This record gives sequence, C-alpha cells and structure tokens, in this order.
Amino acid sequence: MIKVDLSLLWTIINLVVFYLLLKKFLFKPVMGIMEKREQMIADGLKNASDRQEEAESLKKEYESALSGAKEESVKIVENARVEAKRQSDEILAEQMPRSNVPERPSRLSESRHWMALRHRLQDLQCRQPERL
Repeated sequence: MIKVDLSLLWTIINLVVFYLLLKKFLFKPVMGIMEKREQMIADGLKNASDRQEEAESLKKEYESALSGAKEESVKIVENARVEAKRQSDEILAEQMPRSNVPERPSRLSESRHWMALRHRLQDLQCRQPERL
C-alpha cells in the first residue's frame, strides 16, 4: 500500500506551484509567440496568393496587348505595301510617256567619253610625227 505522509503532500503542492509558474511565465509567452508566428505565416501565404493572382491578370493583359500590337503591325505593313504599290504604279505611269524620248547620257559617261577622245587625240598627235 501507498504510504501517505506529509512529504508526499509537500511534493504535490510543489508540483502544483511549479506548474502554475510554468504556465504563467513559460506556456503563455511561448503560445503567444506561436500564435503570432502562425498569423504571420497565414498573412504571408494570403499575400503571396494575392500577388500570384495579380501577376496572372497582368500577364493576360500583356498577352492581349501583345496580340493587338501584332495585328496592328500586320495591318501597318499591309497598308505600306499597298501604298508602295500605288506609288510605284503612279511613277511607272508618269515615266511611260517619257520613255519614248531618248535618254540623255549622264555626266559621268559624258566625261568618260571626252576623256577617251582626248587620249585618242593625244595618241594620234604623238604618232603623227612618225608618219612624216
């Protein structure tokens, strides 16, 4: 049988007092810190999911703007081709009546022609005394 005496009673009282002290000075602060940490983690996860949703919406907006820009660039290029073709046709139409008129030689070809004639003349002048 268990012997109940005064030392057992003091041990139980000491354990209860020790438990109450631990509860007041250890358990409550630790539990408060744990709850704050839990709340901080929950807030971080919520913030991350909000940012993720925002990033996805911005990505969709960017992709739609990009596709709109591609369509616009195709239209611009097509309009430029049509305009270039129109201008080309106008220029050709203007040049057709002029094409019957013989072209005047360019200044470069004229100067080359004169230089060739001058060299030939000098060559003939140099050979002239030999013939005499």
